[in-house]
Amino acid sequence: MADRRIRRGGKSRLSSALLVASAIMFAPALAQTEQPRADTAHGPVIGAREDGVIAFKGVPYAAAPTGDLRWRPPAAPSDWTRPRAATAFAPACPGGLPARKDTSEDCLYLNVWTPEIGAQAKRPVMVWIYGGGFRGGSTALPIFDGRALAQQGVVLVSFGYRVGALGFLATPELSAESGPGASGNYGILDAVAALRWVKDNIAAFGGDPENVTLFGQSSGSETVNILTASPLAKGLFAKAIGESGSSFGVRAALPLREAEALGKAFMAERGVTSLAALRKLSVEKLLIPDDQKYEPNVDGWLLPRSVRDIYLAGEQNDVPMIIGSTTQEFGRPPEISREALNAGLRDEYGALAPAIAAAIGADGQADPTDARWRLTNVEWGDFTAATWSGLQAKTGDAPVYRYVFDYAPPQPAGRPRIAHHGAELAYVFGNYRNAGRVVEPQEEMMHRLLSGYWLNFARTGNPNGEGLPRWPSHDLPGHVALRFSAEGAAPIGEREPVLLDLIDRHYHENSGATAP
Repeated sequence: MADRRIRRGGKSRLSSALLVASAIMFAPALAQTEQPRADTAHGPVIGAREDGVIAFKGVPYAAAPTGDLRWRPPAAPSDWTRPRAATAFAPACPGGLPARKDTSEDCLYLNVWTPEIGAQAKRPVMVWIYGGGFRGGSTALPIFDGRALAQQGVVLVSFGYRVGALGFLATPELSAESGPGASGNYGILDAVAALRWVKDNIAAFGGDPENVTLFGQSSGSETVNILTASPLAKGLFAKAIGESGSSFGVRAALPLREAEALGKAFMAERGVTSLAALRKLSVEKLLIPDDQKYEPNVDGWLLPRSVRDIYLAGEQNDVPMIIGSTTQEFGRPPEISREALNAGLRDEYGALAPAIAAAIGADGQADPTDARWRLTNVEWGDFTAATWSGLQAKTGDAPVYRYVFDYAPPQPAGRPRIAHHGAELAYVFGNYRNAGRVVEPQEEMMHRLLSGYWLNFARTGNPNGEGLPRWPSHDLPGHVALRFSAEGAAPIGEREPVLLDLIDRHYHENSGATAP
């Protein structure tokens, strides 16, 4: 009897041990089949596993800006209780051209790629703002896929925002109906709302809400620049990266009254006299092709003053920054005669035109088309980056790191290889290994450098780290930048000091601000 009890007990212990071993063996497989879930302040969402990370796509961060919510600051989305599928990108926001089939006004959604979910993870967060000239753009472009960055330990967030007239229309009536007396800038207010969503919800997705790096390119970089100057964004991010864009020089935000004048013309062109009628128009009738400028303005609320004046006063959101540009933001322009070039310089720079012409060789030393190309690249690249980084170095306490991207990536047959606008993006995101194309060794190096610096910066606020060339912080009057080229990364001095000083003088004389 005792023997039987002992045997029964031994069998029971053996069975238990086998069950435990089986549970341990199959736990990872079971975990991989479970749908990943995160709880937001508005309701639960279900994501999907992608190449070792978890992706949540199409998560609402604001209500659809339609009907009476058109041309208003973003409102909170409606709550939901049942788990919501978040496995597909939302439509892009319609921009300055007639709406395409893949766009919708209901576009205020974001995406999250994360190595793990849960508040215990506290991973660095990177929030991406795509470019598109404030007229288009999408989070769904393959180049912006966040898997490669998330695989290296960060939480990557991207979001859609209003563009074109839907994102930046200002009129006297819209200003009058708003509490602050401001209108336009709805696309930037969308960015503020997305950052607030990150602050309130990203812990559930494995992110640290106190370690958020904002980064963007082109008009996305201009948005980053505006957010570093806006009191509405204070405390919503800890670091900022601006790639090829800022609200200085040719890209400076309009005064509100000028933006409102454009808005009055917009209404007249569409044959409406009231906001109620304007809000009832279809997207197709709203976004008739035009060349008007519907972009950020100095509204007295989001931007109390110009970005330049805010920085000059030292009132910016003083966080560590990386700021840079490419060496050829634009491709070579159509052929231009010397006479036409100099006439254009007189229209643009007035009394400073002769000095500008001498600096670029337009007075007879250089090919006029090459001279115009050189000036355009400085106006849209070096100047915007040098002014932003120079002002931060002068009036801020947080460090700023400047770069110049001078690597020309491979191009399809027939297209010239230049360090074009956006040339760095594929290497930052790690999405450069396109099918059917042999990857060059320099591309692997560029990815290692850029992603390495960007990730170090997201983690600590300093891009430097083991295995990377030293990147010195930018400091006046040295104007030191890090040049990325086919040879690697190395510090350089300012490339165009004479042109930069002349262009700065032009904008100083036309703005009344004190030059840095």
